[in-house]
Amino acid sequence: MAYDLVDVENEDMAFVMVGFEDGTKGQVTLSQLTGGHENDLEVSVDVSRYSMT
Repeated sequence: MAYDLVDVENEDMAFVMVGFEDGTKGQVTLSQLTGGHENDLEVSVDVSRYSMT
């Protein structure tokens, strides 16, 4: 698997692209600063036919 190392200058937000063995691709979004969300954790799965939180 090819990848590039990237220097991180702050840690307020990150987007991580993921790929699974069956070819499924996804994105993980991590944020310390999201408007309207204070001290909470939310997990959301969004696909072509449905989504769930």
